[in-house]
Amino acid sequence: MKKVFTILLMITILCGCVQRIDFGELENNVYRNDMFGLIYTIPSGWESSMPIKSLMGVTYERFMPAKEVQGTILLKLSRSKKMIGSDLKISHSISFTCLNLSRNPDLSNLQDYLDKKKAEKSRDADEEHTFEQDIEMIDKLEFTSLIIDNSSLYLGRQFDDLLLIISFRYSEKYRTHPELSEKELLLQIVKNMNFSEY
Repeated sequence: MKKVFTILLMITILCGCVQRIDFGELENNVYRNDMFGLIYTIPSGWESSMPIKSLMGVTYERFMPAKEVQGTILLKLSRSKKMIGSDLKISHSISFTCLNLSRNPDLSNLQDYLDKKKAEKSRDADEEHTFEQDIEMIDKLEFTSLIIDNSSLYLGRQFDDLLLIISFRYSEKYRTHPELSEKELLLQIVKNMNFSEY
């Protein structure tokens, strides 16, 4: 009996050490996430989805598809959906993803994550790739931006042992603001994020 109690105590301690991911709430086109102190009004023309599925009281996380890191998609935005034949094509999409560093032993900070993104592209020896990294201010907080080949865009910030990553995918064919660069377009879309707790 004492052995069983000890095992249960160890499991309780271990479970308590890993911070649970707060998916946040979406209501009237306003996304709130207390974990980051984030309030974000989704811009007009963008559709949102909360990738949380609940079945009989059990919540399943939807994980980002990256092979080397484990993260949870909190919110997805999309616009310019078009049916081409029987396929649904989305021209622009944005993903808000949370990564817990304690669940990713190969990552110790945001720069490690960005370096991994660069390394993934650099493995293709047949092509040369361009990388542009900079600092952007959003609601008086510093975010690091990374552009890869002028097509993959990331904004990231570290909150204690959590990373908030915003990734942007666009289609030139259905571009809505040709006068803006991809980076300017992404920053315009997320500029009204408010971090009340920071």
